[in-house]
Formats: sequence, C-alpha cells, structure tokens
Amino acid sequence: MKNWTRNQQNLVFLLLDTEADDTAGIYDVFITLTHDWGGTVVAETRATRNEAKSYQYTFTAADLISAGVHKITWRYTISGTDYYKYEYAYVYDQYITKTSFFDNNPTLETEFDDAYELTSLKVRDIINTYCGQNFYFYPSKYMTFDGDGSKTIHLGHRLDDFSEVLIDSVDYTTLIELTPGSKYYIRFKTQGEVQDVLARSSFPNESTVKITGDWGWGYVPSNITSAAEILIRDHLTDDHDYFSHGVDQVWQDHQRFEFKDSFFETTGNLDADLLLMDYVYWVMDYVT
Repeated sequence: MKNWTRNQQNLVFLLLDTEADDTAGIYDVFITLTHDWGGTVVAETRATRNEAKSYQYTFTAADLISAGVHKITWRYTISGTDYYKYEYAYVYDQYITKTSFFDNNPTLETEFDDAYELTSLKVRDIINTYCGQNFYFYPSKYMTFDGDGSKTIHLGHRLDDFSEVLIDSVDYTTLIELTPGSKYYIRFKTQGEVQDVLARSSFPNESTVKITGDWGWGYVPSNITSAAEILIRDHLTDDHDYFSHGVDQVWQDHQRFEFKDSFFETTGNLDADLLLMDYVYWVMDYVT
C-alpha cells in the first residue's frame, strides 16, 4: 500500500505489457479514485500517455484532502476487452514534518535523513495504538449507525462538526448536538434540564442514522507532535535513557534489565506517555 501525506499531490503510473486501444490517437486508459468510507473522489477520467504502454495521472492536493484508505482503479481496453488494475493508498496527517524535526534536532540530519520517513511511520502507528485513535482529518464524509433505542449514539470516531443528520432519510440536523464535553457521541438537543418535547428523546430501534460532517482532528494536537518527536528521536538513535523507558533495575555485571510491569502498556518512553495521556481514547457507556 502506498503512504501519502494528506493535502499533497501524488503521481501514479501504469505500465502495460500490451498497448491499449486507441481512437484517433486517444488511448483508452482511465483512472478512478474512491474513499474507503464511500464516495467517489475522482470520477473516471482519462490518464495521460507518456510513451508506448506507459501512463500516468496526478492526484491534486484537493483530491487528497481526506485521510484514510483510497482505492485507485485503472481501467484499460486491449483488443476490445476491458481490464482492471487496483492499487491502494493510505493518506494520513504527519504528526511532525521532516523539516520541523531536523530543525529541532540538527545534529541528527546528516546521519538519519534517509531513515526518517520509515521511522516516522513506525512512530505514527505506535502513537495511534497507544491512544486507541488516530489524529487525522476526514472532512465532508458520512457514516451510518443503527439506532437501538438509546438516547445517545456512540460514534467510535471523533466528530469535529456535522452538517447533516438523517434518521431514516428524515432530516433532524437542527435537533441534534454533540454531547457536551465529548466529540464521540451525539444526542438530541435539550432545553435547560428538560428534553425538547418537539424532538425525539432517543434514536428508534432499527432506524438508520446517517451523519455527514468533518471527522477526526482538523489539526494535530501539540502534545501529539511533541510525543512524536521524542519517539522518532529514540528510534533513530537507539540511545535511550533507561529510566525514561521503564527500567526498574540494571545489573551492570551481567547486563540484566528488569522492567516495571506497566512498561508493556506504554509507547516505550514515559515522557511521551505523559504527553499522550490526555488523548488516550477510553470508551464509556452513557446510562440510557
């Protein structure tokens, strides 16, 4: 799978063993881009021919405005038969850019410039796993949920803001709000302490709730950036301060290390853990 940074253009190529059909010199090679959450990002369009059997297409920064898995579909015609090739790209937000990291750590650039990208991807996955969520942005996407009679819906993803909420295709947008203090639940609006009598008080059993909005994080929190910098530096240099990494005892004569039990629940660096603590996603159930 390709790894692409969100909001940056990317070039893709297709090499064929046999030349595609053409009509008056226009070759029948097309490309489509779709998002894993549903919806077409780039409708089928003709690719550019570089030379015989070689084609390319550039996805613009505007095409890659949303994080997440994208499916690239090539369609080409040879001797009147359509063929397809599929590729996938994971679009993500950088937690700290390469430029910013080496600006802050200039002595590391010469030795570790080539290793930075792979290391940053590894650290991204460590942070996401530790926090139980990622810090990417998915603007103007929708998700659907099953109503179960509860007064709230647990979204499973952070919802930065929403533009539309449909219940069984009926628009309830103006009657819905994010639960105060949380971006992970929605509910019907209240008036003071009393539920608005004009609105339903719960999401009906077996109803379909479709929520369109901006999901995830519109920005990377500063604590996430700071933690990423610490962990990238650790993984590049492999030069760790023992007690920052949960080492409880070191036996110098036998090179024996004893780790605290809690070490295996960390990122590997206690300073990074502290920075990430407020962003660990705990799932709580509301009493309904």
